[in-house]
Amino acid sequence: MRHIIESEVADMDAVTDNEVSMLHGLTKGYTIHPDESISNTATLLFNMIDKYGLEVKKKSYREEYPLLGSMLTESKTEPYPAYIAQLNGCAERFNRLETAVNHFNTKQNAYLSVKDDERNLASATDIKKQLIRFINEELIAYLNVM
Repeated sequence: MRHIIESEVADMDAVTDNEVSMLHGLTKGYTIHPDESISNTATLLFNMIDKYGLEVKKKSYREEYPLLGSMLTESKTEPYPAYIAQLNGCAERFNRLETAVNHFNTKQNAYLSVKDDERNLASATDIKKQLIRFINEELIAYLNVM
């Protein structure tokens, strides 16, 4: 049975994937802008984004989110903030992507915490062994004395 948190993590991953697609599409669209200064700036920014590519969405969570984190970190290094500021809507897209990644990471950590807690729970076999040991060593000895 699938955990509710697993479903929420999958939903948040879909939101993140959508944000990656929209950011990629927005910057790619700006690369053909008639204003040459905008298209040149967009091309430089798009090259950085495309280095991570849309294929990042198809990777496992363990690969995808560190790559997205690297892209977001790189977008904050020079000269990218100036490029982002020059292209209308890019700052908002980067902010939305960062928010989606942060929400995903928070939910993923909660999910992993639940999974760790489940691993620490005793299995039915362990409980059965403890019960049999208790009956044989404690209860039968008590009944014999009575």
